[in-house]
Amino acid sequence: LKAYMASFRYVLGNPHFHRMWWNPAVKELYRLKKKMHAVCADVLANARARRESADYDPSQPSLADVILDVKGPGGEAKCESRRLTDVLAMLIAGYDTTALTLGFVLHLIGTHPDAQQKLQQEIDAIEHISVAQKPPYMWAVVKEALRLAPVAGGGLYRAAIKPVQLATNNAVVPGGGRVEMNVCVYSAHTHTGNFGPDAQSFNPDRWLPGGDEERRGPEHGMRMLAFGYGPRSCIGRPLAEAELTLALATLLRRYTFTAVDAELELATDLTLFPVNGVWLRAQRRDCLSASA
Repeated sequence: LKAYMASFRYVLGNPHFHRMWWNPAVKELYRLKKKMHAVCADVLANARARRESADYDPSQPSLADVILDVKGPGGEAKCESRRLTDVLAMLIAGYDTTALTLGFVLHLIGTHPDAQQKLQQEIDAIEHISVAQKPPYMWAVVKEALRLAPVAGGGLYRAAIKPVQLATNNAVVPGGGRVEMNVCVYSAHTHTGNFGPDAQSFNPDRWLPGGDEERRGPEHGMRMLAFGYGPRSCIGRPLAEAELTLALATLLRRYTFTAVDAELELATDLTLFPVNGVWLRAQRRDCLSASA
């Protein structure tokens, strides 16, 4: 999957790749895509086999079960190729986006040691963290990382169902789905009109009870678009939140991180990503306590 994403990013950078079938990079992309489809076929085959077992519980379906059961607009079953595409989309969304977000979180707390220490204290106070938990300060930190470095930072494409007047120049976008708009998530998240004068600063406290965001109220929720908004918001959000909760709890119980670079150079294609990666120094906490 990592090789597939790297190849996809490389090919995506050339707008004429559809006509470059002879290019080794394009051939490699299609080879990896075929291999990924084989993996996805195994996922569906395992789900079908599980349904035939005596201990299968239909009240607790897996994501693969949901994909198998989804119907088309006319109530017809999806074809197998569409199901394979859905599984591949879920694998990509669950791998790349969560990994990038985890990297951004560690970089931010690696440049803000006070926030990292407060987060570690919260984690240490909880004996067992489950996937259903959202420790308040941990999720204040995660939300702030998603705000400052939204993985879907390039934009969300939406069609106007009804006429919309833009606040910037009072232009009116006609309704009826005739015009598609690109909402730049990164710009929305760092605009002082949305998040105040410290919009470009790391401040997890804004998300805590009694913080700025609670005082603004839920009607301002559309300013935070890391997972999209409304009926087309990210279907994988609960999975991503569970993965981030467990990953951060596991890492920060054991290590303290220091960022090598004060700032990250960011770029965007399918996702917002650090051009040179996220470089961190990790020190075991038992070593730190021993030296203290």
